[in-house]
Amino acid sequence: MNNTFALSCLLAALGGCSSMPPMTSSSGSSMSSQTRAIPHDPLPAAVRVPPGNRVAMETVGVGEIAYQCRAKQGAEGTYEWTFAGPKATLTARDGTPVGSYYGPPATWESKDGSKLTGTQVGVAPAGPGNIPHQLVKANPAVGKGAMTGVTYIQRVATQGGVAPMLPCTAANAGFNEIVKYQADYIFWSGAPAGQSTQSSLRQRSTEMMIPPALAPTVLGPAAPMAMTPAPIDEDGRRAQEAMTRTDMMRPEILSTPEPTGMAMPGVAPDEGDRRMAEIIRRTDQMRPD
Repeated sequence: MNNTFALSCLLAALGGCSSMPPMTSSSGSSMSSQTRAIPHDPLPAAVRVPPGNRVAMETVGVGEIAYQCRAKQGAEGTYEWTFAGPKATLTARDGTPVGSYYGPPATWESKDGSKLTGTQVGVAPAGPGNIPHQLVKANPAVGKGAMTGVTYIQRVATQGGVAPMLPCTAANAGFNEIVKYQADYIFWSGAPAGQSTQSSLRQRSTEMMIPPALAPTVLGPAAPMAMTPAPIDEDGRRAQEAMTRTDMMRPEILSTPEPTGMAMPGVAPDEGDRRMAEIIRRTDQMRPD
């Protein structure tokens, strides 16, 4: 009998079976671990975030939703459970508390004090017994912190939270009923204001010290550069001056009558010839060949 029992357990393990029941909340609904990732299935179009936004923060909200039994508008003598407000703790994927969610009005607040409200722009069914997926367009945040710059908030992976099944009549009008729920709240933000893609690339490339050879590929065409003459050392300066003076003393130039006032005072003609010969000699010595 023991061998039969062991064989049964082995077959069950190989088949992926498990006799452990799922975790349940105090209301009896099934609740999974807080560390669940965002569903891989594509979300309905009604709750998708528009292009140009990126995930800024992922949180898991666990708490409760209050419903109140109220008279149904436009239907005299009829009552219904009406959403009264949420109260939940927001945690990071590792379970660290990062904020809270409460209302009315529905408000997301970070532990750093920044908070925001929003306007619902879309909902989509999330399965029986679960509140729907939701997309909210965020209002400007109050205070500076984690909520600053948030553009949209997605509520996905919802569990529980629907209106109670208890009767709602004139006898219990005004009574509140608390329902447990859980959902992922994904906060989105846009690109940094005033920063173009090209300027962002340039900033990151500068910080990463990209080699000059790769700069045109990463940064785009370089701006035209002004041509600045290279500095000349003393020997180069003297050679340049000697060549200039030599050109000025060529026969075709010397044969031209020199204008009045251009003669070198205190220099005799024979001395000038000697200096010219010395300049030509020194110039020939300075040539590369």
